[in-house]
Amino acid sequence: MPKYPEFSTLDLEQLILRFIGVPPDEADEDNYYDELAITIRLKGEVGIEALLGLLKKVSRVSQKRGAIMGLTFPPQLKKTVVEETLIGLLDADEPLIVADAISGLIDTESKNFLNRILPFQSHPSPYVRGSVLRFLSALYPNKAYPILIEALGDLDYIVRENAADELGEMKLDDSQKTEAIAHLRNLLEDSHPHVRQAVETAIKMIEGILI
Repeated sequence: MPKYPEFSTLDLEQLILRFIGVPPDEADEDNYYDELAITIRLKGEVGIEALLGLLKKVSRVSQKRGAIMGLTFPPQLKKTVVEETLIGLLDADEPLIVADAISGLIDTESKNFLNRILPFQSHPSPYVRGSVLRFLSALYPNKAYPILIEALGDLDYIVRENAADELGEMKLDDSQKTEAIAHLRNLLEDSHPHVRQAVETAIKMIEGILI
């Protein structure tokens, strides 16, 4: 259920004015811009064009992230243009924007950019490194497995948690299952509770206890 049902009563120009503006004091900023962007996107191709323009104009990270969400909202329209925009955002200064751009390439099932994404495995932001793991798992599962195993040793808990989550979701052969569970069990006493929970769940999923 939308948090801002009034958005559906606004025309495109009114939605754009809201998006450019500042959210109400009581609003959750991220949710506000996300819902605005999706409502704009649902206007069709004119909505896509509006979001492409807004992405170049707005300055708040939450506005940019909302625009990315709107651009990648299904069904996909203007895929080539959206892909080009997402690739351009990989050079953004804000790590969350880079991570969202990579996630957007997952949503658009963009499989032609592996060589562009792989270097981000060593990005200083754990959010970006985690998005690379999700990209590989979703679009290149045959390449993802050894990278996920290595990522279980990442210094940041966010990346370790992502690696565990993705391993739990992967289709593994019997030897990979044995190896993955052995590596995951090494993290059952991880310093971060999110990692411990992700590891426990992943092991159960690999063992078939959780389907």
